[in-house]
Amino acid sequence: MKALLLVFIAALSCGFLVLTPEEGRELNEARRQWHRDVEDRYNRKALQAFLLSSIRETKEIEGIDVQEILAGRKFSHRDDFCLGSGRWVFVSKDPKSDSFELRATAGSRGWAVFACKREGIKAFKVERTYVDSFIQLCPPPYSISP
Repeated sequence: MKALLLVFIAALSCGFLVLTPEEGRELNEARRQWHRDVEDRYNRKALQAFLLSSIRETKEIEGIDVQEILAGRKFSHRDDFCLGSGRWVFVSKDPKSDSFELRATAGSRGWAVFACKREGIKAFKVERTYVDSFIQLCPPPYSISP
């Protein structure tokens, strides 16, 4: 019985990431740098206006009514590598590039996604829309309230 318990605990622990203090500092610095890069290249008020106009113009993405997904009053920093506005998040693997996505969870249907291009600090365009599936094992570490 004890052996089975040890195997079970070992299997569970494989899914958790343990950071050393140095790795934690490096991750925190990478997050700060990501947010600085976004601030340098994107005007958050213009980004919010772009999100709202994209929702108004698109209305639906593959059967998901994007007008029912709450958008906040402004984009604000989240704990991770993203900005948030209500249930919508701004994500970019490299904020120094011109590609980014505006994503929102649509319940069990996955993510409603606007794949976008930055054309200037206040100019953006939607290049395509799609639904991205996901498996969520636990809630994200940030609040999704507006």
